[in-house]
Amino acid sequence: MYKFATRKIRHALGLLVVATIVLAPAATYAAIKFDVDSAGTPASQGSVTWSHTASTTANGYLLVAVVGTSAAADRITGATFNGVAMTLVSSTNPSPTVDRWRSFWYLAGPASGAHDIVVSSSPNDYIEPYAVSYVGVKQVAPEVIASVNATLTTSLSLPITTVTNNAWVVGFAHADVVATLGTGA
Repeated sequence: MYKFATRKIRHALGLLVVATIVLAPAATYAAIKFDVDSAGTPASQGSVTWSHTASTTANGYLLVAVVGTSAAADRITGATFNGVAMTLVSSTNPSPTVDRWRSFWYLAGPASGAHDIVVSSSPNDYIEPYAVSYVGVKQVAPEVIASVNATLTTSLSLPITTVTNNAWVVGFAHADVVATLGTGA
């Protein structure tokens, strides 16, 4: 729900960008629960690999958020978990003056246990990846919320309306300055 937002994120400029998606519960009144989060070591190369341990609970769901650095086009070509291709949810470069593409990838029903996540780019690019898994999530594509805020600010507020009751909003924030974000009101 808010795990991505609790990480300290850092870069050189003062731009804050947030992209959000919505996860629907697996059944009426079912409870979505946070499972675990992880992060790959940022690197400028063709791929970044790290281990992520997904729960064995039913209706698992894995999200990967990636920051890449090509101003001309998004060079992130894919993400896999345990060798299974993940699906691109959205990719955007919200500011033509900043070379940071952001993308969301998902996999419904990921294999349980510790497995590698691999995020690839072509040609080589800076890759800064994060992952989070949940349980109790409906096994369909997430609702995409077109809420990207690309401003020089110390405060961030985005209106978000979901279409599914009891859904969770998952946000990915990337700041080009050191920032600590909380859950908000």
